[in-house]
Amino acid sequence: MWRHLGLVLALAVVAPFLASDLTHAADVAKLNATAVIIDGELPATTKVPLALDIRDVLDRAPRGEIPDLTAPFEERGASTDPDVRLVRDDLLTAIEQAITRGFRGSFLFCALLAALALVPVLAVRKRLVR
Repeated sequence: MWRHLGLVLALAVVAPFLASDLTHAADVAKLNATAVIIDGELPATTKVPLALDIRDVLDRAPRGEIPDLTAPFEERGASTDPDVRLVRDDLLTAIEQAITRGFRGSFLFCALLAALALVPVLAVRKRLVR
């Protein structure tokens, strides 16, 4: 019973923390992705339509699902143009890194909870060893 109560309590505390972190990570991912497109070594005649295509893919993606951001790049020649391919790869990396970092705070908090859970275990073990 105590284990289940602890799990429910931990989830009730971690879930809002994680949601906040991921919301912030999504904002960072958008900013980083925008910077990648702007800084990419592509002509404006490729950048602007590509940015609009990416916007459309994001708008059409069902809520909670990961959109396929590679499709707009393929339509703009990623298979034949190394510059388009590089921007695509940089964009996907920037998004992945931002989201991955978004989990950092929640994971550290969970690690702290796990370390705190060891305190009673070690105390009981110490008493048993005596």
